Amino acid sequence: MDAQLHQPLVIPQNEGMLTQRSDIEALYESLALCSRTTSSVQNIALRLKARTAEVRARIDEVESLRQLLKENRMKNRILSRENRELRRMLDSYAKEMDPKITELEKYNDKIKEVQQEILDRLQKVSVTAASTSQHNLTL
Repeated sequence: MDAQLHQPLVIPQNEGMLTQRSDIEALYESLALCSRTTSSVQNIALRLKARTAEVRARIDEVESLRQLLKENRMKNRILSRENRELRRMLDSYAKEMDPKITELEKYNDKIKEVQQEILDRLQKVSVTAASTSQHNLTL
């Protein structure tokens, strides 16, 4: 029967070949053709099954990525809202603190002036005290 599988197919144009074959040979040839056809169909079915599995895996992967994208978009919205709120708070804080900082700078300048005045007085007192003590020593 294996020899029959490898023989070329008989088509109606080959009338001479058809008349030379017996019924049993024609049945064997028909059986071999069915066997080859079945084998081809099985091969195609296996390939389609493998492709279907690949497609399903890709669909699952796409669905997983969609879910991940959805979650990340949601996180992004939440972070954007928080960011806007923090900006508002920072702007509000800056507006509140500007006058206070200006006031503190004025006080700081005033303290420096007073400090300088005290240093100047201390120098005058120490110079006066030093000259008085020198004058008392010379007497």
